[in-house]
Amino acid sequence: MREFVGFAVASRITWLLASMAIGFGSEALAQGPATPPVRVASDNHKCPSADFEGFLQAFSDSPVFQKRYTRLPLRFGAHDPDRIGEENSFKTSVVKAFEKMPNYDPESGTIYPTSLRMKEGGFKTRITTIQNSRTGKNVFPEETITDPRDATVLVQLPDTGVIVFYRFRKTQGCWFLYAISDRST
Repeated sequence: MREFVGFAVASRITWLLASMAIGFGSEALAQGPATPPVRVASDNHKCPSADFEGFLQAFSDSPVFQKRYTRLPLRFGAHDPDRIGEENSFKTSVVKAFEKMPNYDPESGTIYPTSLRMKEGGFKTRITTIQNSRTGKNVFPEETITDPRDATVLVQLPDTGVIVFYRFRKTQGCWFLYAISDRST
């Protein structure tokens, strides 16, 4: 049942993004064998930037960097489409392969939208760190940062209900994507 719910959520997300013509396709759910997990950057790879904003720019426009700086297994959370609005409708699963992520775009090889896709799709972003962390009743848990090594990027398509949080943590001298929370309704 849990796999079905995850598939239903992933299918809904994939359909929604594809219908907005940003290039994410359902092919991600039917990819072949899993790739080996990306754990850490090897000594041969220098972090694109110690500064998070610089890192994010490099990360967003490079499928190689996205794969290299994504920690697997990755926690992926989304609402059960049949329970949106109900308490506990948000469910988390573990994704073990980069190409198996529900928002994987096989055309570009990315899981995070490129700058061009952001611009063409009309997406807005907001970075949250410990300096601008938020708390309160109408704040998503991903916007509350208590560790200076953490940063969250909100990717939102205004007036549509599409809200996705990409959660990063700085370890071993560089930033790594470790979780994605799709809070779209």
